[in-house]
Amino acid sequence: MIVTRAAGHTTEETTVQFRVADLTLHWTGTDDTTPPGHVIAAGHDPFGDLRIFLWIGSTPDDDAYRGSLLIKYHQAVAAYGPGGSYVSGLGDQTTLLARLADNGGREANPSPARPGG
Repeated sequence: MIVTRAAGHTTEETTVQFRVADLTLHWTGTDDTTPPGHVIAAGHDPFGDLRIFLWIGSTPDDDAYRGSLLIKYHQAVAAYGPGGSYVSGLGDQTTLLARLADNGGREANPSPARPGG
């Protein structure tokens, strides 16, 4: 899976890759913030950053990855989708996870009206 990480305090982004096996997961399951049909996990990425990861289905798997929320101390929560695409930095955890789940659904089922879909 590909995740983008801002380089320092600039707006420039660097793309890096890591696998589910490279994550340090502290908790996996569902709670009141989890979109229906999905599972979340709280843990740290290889950089030591706290994230909430989202997968469709009931088990974390690279192919089921829908994105993650990057949680930085005293900063807005940022949501990143598959391929490292920046989704949003506005909203609470429930709103951002729903947006990631919705974006993943659209990527899995492209609209015929969209180019390539």
